[in-house]
Amino acid sequence: MSCSLKEKAEVKVKKSKCKFPSLNDEKCLLSEMLSCYSKDDLTEIRRSLKIKGVSKLSKKDLITFLDEYIETNFDGILENLDFNQYLFLNRYFEEKEYLINNKEFYNDVVQSLKNYGIVFPVMVDNKFNLVIPINITKLLEDKLINNHELNLGFSLSKDILKVISEIIYYYGVLKFDDLYNVVSEVTKKLTYIDSQKLEVEFDKEYLENLLQESNCMYYGIKKQDDLIFNENVYDANYIVMAHEKLNHIEYYDIQSYEKGYKGVLEEDISMIEELKECLSKDILLSKEKIDTISNNSLFFLKNGLNIDYIMENLKDAINLKNGSIEEDFKNKLYDINFRIRKWCLKGYNEKEIRNVNNTNVHIKNPSEKVKVGRNDPCPCGSGKKYKKCCMKRLKADR
Repeated sequence: MSCSLKEKAEVKVKKSKCKFPSLNDEKCLLSEMLSCYSKDDLTEIRRSLKIKGVSKLSKKDLITFLDEYIETNFDGILENLDFNQYLFLNRYFEEKEYLINNKEFYNDVVQSLKNYGIVFPVMVDNKFNLVIPINITKLLEDKLINNHELNLGFSLSKDILKVISEIIYYYGVLKFDDLYNVVSEVTKKLTYIDSQKLEVEFDKEYLENLLQESNCMYYGIKKQDDLIFNENVYDANYIVMAHEKLNHIEYYDIQSYEKGYKGVLEEDISMIEELKECLSKDILLSKEKIDTISNNSLFFLKNGLNIDYIMENLKDAINLKNGSIEEDFKNKLYDINFRIRKWCLKGYNEKEIRNVNNTNVHIKNPSEKVKVGRNDPCPCGSGKKYKKCCMKRLKADR
């Protein structure tokens, strides 16, 4: 589809000291977007697309040429996309705001996609934005985003990353080799194309490529040496030590879990709602504070923190006037503590680990081993760092 140069008049470029062009409206055609960039930028796009014989064209003629070339040769452009570019485009359609808010992690991929004439960094209403022209959006949806068979390898990698994030949420922490072994088994069961079984070549180098910083951040995963862990784990080394104390017990087989990987997350969300219900009885607590305290409390339990330790840190901040509400909340923590799948128990809950072991498994009280970091969010839910909140009070008490 070729666009008249008159159309670009509707998208006026404003003079700005910002390095990105400014638009009045992010809904624009490719020709309009190209007109916002300098001749040097257009030349960079031409070179990235390996177009020869047009270097002497004026900016106006080069815009017309690139506009027609990119649409006509879009299939060939898509064939040159790498894994990170593909993931970025998927995330653009699923969670564009996330990409904008974390743009510093995606500078290279944005630049490479801009040079393909696909994604453009711009300013809209004086705010940074990422824009795909509307005619390019239609091509991407038809030829890439909704075409899993054509881009099976990319789709598979994306799904494996989701599985990795769910596995890490389940166990909290895994060493790289352990994660590789678990994921290798899972990938054997992935099916695509009319439910036909697909053989997946999955080696450690492939896993290392998947676990790049931008991918880990997006899926709530962190890395430290050879440890891969959930972003809400406070002390990865403590969880590893707890796993080693249970070395006579295999990791819970999450593939046999009847509710599946996502069932664990759904269980945790349900428990958070139980905690919210307890706290909502206190009319002095705002909804935002109730949400923060409930979420933090659940992750404190998954980390293995002692309930008395949790209550001590929450007590002053919650400031419950009704003693019965405080007692109900504490009892609910004890109830959930028995049911929740803890990271220090290899994916089991208290009841299951005792049945498997046939004895009461003793793990050193984590409140003695795991401490909330100085720069971690304070357990009280105040939104402040621990060092600027309850840590001061505890020091004063001592």
